[in-house]
Amino acid sequence: MIKEHGMNGYRLPGGHIELGEKIETAIIREALEKTGVQAEFQSILGFTT
Repeated sequence: MIKEHGMNGYRLPGGHIELGEKIETAIIREALEKTGVQAEFQSILGFTT
């Protein structure tokens, strides 16, 4: 969970998948970029567009 400047409450980190990038790689990269935490991918529970 992250809290961005000027935001009420918290949200999940998110972002975009680069062209040709695997979703697993994008999830780990986005978590690191948004939180500074090195994550480990296990599975997808769901997603929205």
